[in-house]
Amino acid sequence: MNRIKMSFIDNDYAIKASADVAAEDGKTGLSSFLEQIREELVTGDTAYLEIEGLNGKSITFSIAEAV
Repeated sequence: MNRIKMSFIDNDYAIKASADVAAEDGKTGLSSFLEQIREELVTGDTAYLEIEGLNGKSITFSIAEAV
């Protein structure tokens, strides 16, 4: 099983939150979802990831290709 480390980093490059999660294999797993995002990202553009269902609230992330 693959592991994925995620970090929330502020403008001062300080890690404010982090998680080490299991990335299930298959068409519905986290690693597959992240690979789909990587394939759809256009270099130089910013996309958005919205997560719903966190205690009835949603959160939106800006996503850009890492340099």
